[in-house]
Amino acid sequence: MKLNSTQREILRMCADNGLGRIGWPLQTWEKAAEAQCKPMIKAKLIEFMRLGGYPGIKITDAGRAALNDEVGK
Repeated sequence: MKLNSTQREILRMCADNGLGRIGWPLQTWEKAAEAQCKPMIKAKLIEFMRLGGYPGIKITDAGRAALNDEVGK
């Protein structure tokens, strides 16, 4: 999967904190983040999760590998 700059930044954010990105306000998720994350969820680079009802994601091993591949280019 070819990542755009926003998707790379989302993966970096998840990799940097180790926990993923949890707690997007629902409106932010639905209006912006979901569109960027859905293809990465489908490609199994990230997993969708919820914390206290808030949507979020966490990076998978495949996502870490994709991020490393992108950085190496």
